[in-house]
Amino acid sequence: MENVSAVVMAAGKGTRMKTKKSKVVHKIYGKELITRVIETARKAGIDDIITVVGHKRDQVKSVLGDSVKYAYQEELLGTGHTAMQAIPFLKGRKGKVIILYGDVPIIRPETIKKLITKSVVDREYATILTAIYDNPTGYGRVIRDIGGNVKAIVEEKDATEEQKAINEINAGVYCFDIEELILALEKLTPNNAQGEYYLTDVIKIMNDKGLKTGAIIVEDNTEILGVNDRAQLEMLTRILRIRINQEHMENRSYNRRY
Repeated sequence: MENVSAVVMAAGKGTRMKTKKSKVVHKIYGKELITRVIETARKAGIDDIITVVGHKRDQVKSVLGDSVKYAYQEELLGTGHTAMQAIPFLKGRKGKVIILYGDVPIIRPETIKKLITKSVVDREYATILTAIYDNPTGYGRVIRDIGGNVKAIVEEKDATEEQKAINEINAGVYCFDIEELILALEKLTPNNAQGEYYLTDVIKIMNDKGLKTGAIIVEDNTEILGVNDRAQLEMLTRILRIRINQEHMENRSYNRRY
């Protein structure tokens, strides 16, 4: 596999957890959310990992130690702005970079590998993980052309009624060409309803340059669920427990995977 880095976004405040702890250091089935994400990246074959930290950064660093590189986000100005903080670590590198989230802890290594493989084999500059939802309200919609190529991702608050009817949503996990991602990030503007820098705008910027972009649809929608509050943490813990028990029943090695 060619050179692959990962950027893990872990700078959010997580106020809905109603706790003094950073959201990503809460535990799911015995391990911190952020630890599970980092371990998943490593199981997918990625060793170069940049974690973007901000709010309560010391708690995150105390969990991860020197196992990753750290970028710092002082202001929360959107996902695009978060990714920008990793540019100094990515400049001069060639290959791919995976974008992951510290509060999306049960994505499978196999899914990340599939995303990387498709991006490399199909020579895509951006490959997006998507999902099909019966009720896509609140999610960014994936806009495809007649040939099925991804043209853009439109956030819910900026979507037309026609676009809101689309049930393919952006899962928020991406595989980008490093050099083209940096160029696209430098062109981002906060010209939207939220006044933020959207990472999703990178897709349109790349398309406008004529660069190929694509997507794969995740097979198991539970993989892309995030933790915003204690109820969701409990739900994901139950899902992970069921998954682990199923692995046991299939006589696979618990230690190898979890």
